Amino acid sequence: MEAHSLFELNEYVRRVIALNFREPIWIKAEANQINKSRNNFYFNLVEKEKGKDNIIAEAKGVLWARNYFFLKKKLGEVLDQILVDGTEVLIKVKVDFNERYGFKLQIEDIDPAYTFGQTELRRQEVIEQIRKEGLHEMNEQFSLPRVLQSIAVLSSETAAGYQDFKNQLADNSYGYAFDVQLFNIPVQGVSLESKLLSALEEINQNSHRYDAVVIVRGGGSKMDLSWFDTYPIALNIAESKLPILTGIGHDIDHSLADMVAHTSLKTPTAVADFLIEHNLIFESRIVEISENIYAHSENQILENEMSLERITQAIISSSENRFSKSELLLLNNYDRILSRVGIRIDHELAGLTSKEILLENLEPSNVLKRGYAVVYRNSESVHSAKIIKKGDKFLVEFSDGKIQSERIK
Repeated sequence: MEAHSLFELNEYVRRVIALNFREPIWIKAEANQINKSRNNFYFNLVEKEKGKDNIIAEAKGVLWARNYFFLKKKLGEVLDQILVDGTEVLIKVKVDFNERYGFKLQIEDIDPAYTFGQTELRRQEVIEQIRKEGLHEMNEQFSLPRVLQSIAVLSSETAAGYQDFKNQLADNSYGYAFDVQLFNIPVQGVSLESKLLSALEEINQNSHRYDAVVIVRGGGSKMDLSWFDTYPIALNIAESKLPILTGIGHDIDHSLADMVAHTSLKTPTAVADFLIEHNLIFESRIVEISENIYAHSENQILENEMSLERITQAIISSSENRFSKSELLLLNNYDRILSRVGIRIDHELAGLTSKEILLENLEPSNVLKRGYAVVYRNSESVHSAKIIKKGDKFLVEFSDGKIQSERIK
């Protein structure tokens, strides 16, 4: 049985590939596991089954430093935006096979239009699905608490956007205090989606601790921001138990995360300003209510004071009238009493005078003067002749003297 060495087999494969792929060819693939070493880029190129995550083809790829600098000069910053894990690429490759190192594809050129086109195509497909399912209206149905104070923030602790957000809150001129808890997630790259979904799940499990959720990152290219354009992210934001505010990118950017959020703002600083203004509106309303209460109280007190003054004056006036009437009535009663008392006194005096005259006339000495006499027996006055017996001696008193006598019969 004839046997071939491994080297012979690999050499044969190399010759076959070299004969069939003399010129570079364009291929479509997804770049993954990108590593950079001395400006050389090593990664896996994969193709997945349409609509699924199953890998149906895979090959090693390399972008040598010399080609990197050539493409950097040609494409500028776009090149670095493309060389990110999970990016769909259309690349021109030289097919290479080495007896020792095996099969790899050497990248010579990249078509950025394909990458951005594929990204936008996927984005439009997700937008259509979002609108069809009504996800863009779900989170905005939450009513924001009157005061937003306890905030769960999804961002990278090293991201400039998060620092801008945090500084803007801390430096607010109204002295509002915010309780900010950071859930540290990457703001781009293939791990963004899983980390963001995991953080949202944890927040939803403890939703009673927070007033709202904020997702922020600074500016970036469309490719950088496209990591927020996946359906799972849009779905989880829409179905969140809390209102979600986003500040992703610059003024011209609008990610799908922004599309389904409760409130979408242009920048992280704008999100911070929104929170401050929201609380200011509440405080202003409280101040307005307090001022209205104070003004109403003052008016009520003034009205009561005026009413009390009117009542006091009415009481005084009524009292004076009543006093005058009572005084007049008292004077009239006094005069009537005096008149009646005078009449009674005159009457009594007249009666007293008559009695005095009568008493004076009844005075024994005056009675005697009128011809009467008083008979005494044994020093006692006698009122009947029967009392004096024969032979009794008695004394007769007249007004001008007394006579001693004796009864003879």
